[in-house]
Amino acid sequence: MLCRLTKCCFCFPLRSGLIAFGYICLIILYLNIISIICHMSDLFQGLSSTDPMNYIILSLVLGVNIIQFFFDVILLVGLHKGSSTLLEAYYECNLCMLITQVVTAGLYIPLQAYRSYPTLKNYVWLLSLIMIFCGALVIVCQFYLTSLVKSQLRAMKQAVVGEEEL
Repeated sequence: MLCRLTKCCFCFPLRSGLIAFGYICLIILYLNIISIICHMSDLFQGLSSTDPMNYIILSLVLGVNIIQFFFDVILLVGLHKGSSTLLEAYYECNLCMLITQVVTAGLYIPLQAYRSYPTLKNYVWLLSLIMIFCGALVIVCQFYLTSLVKSQLRAMKQAVVGEEEL
């Protein structure tokens, strides 16, 4: 990361802001996982459309959300304990998730626009713009969180080097 961030959202201390950010992400992921499970339940009971692609997409999204949930727990534990090892594990996972999200958004948005075209001919561009906006928002937030974690790791390493010099 090129820039060194000293504040979270330009006003909170880095560690406290990361903890708040981590808890907010944890709550959002928890609600998202419950929503996906409910939607899958509707699919299995036949209450929604039974397109086989929906099973695949929901299963993949559920798996990624569960992995992200566990790594958000690792972020929070690492921040509370001051463990640079846990934060490095989270940082590396977050980089992989960021790359995965960019690739997935690049593949999923055109695919979904193509699948929706027969039923939503007049609104397919609006749907595509909404999906692009939401995907970009998630990617920007993920990049910002990754930058914050890297800055926290640098600050922790500098604190360790400063203690060793004394």
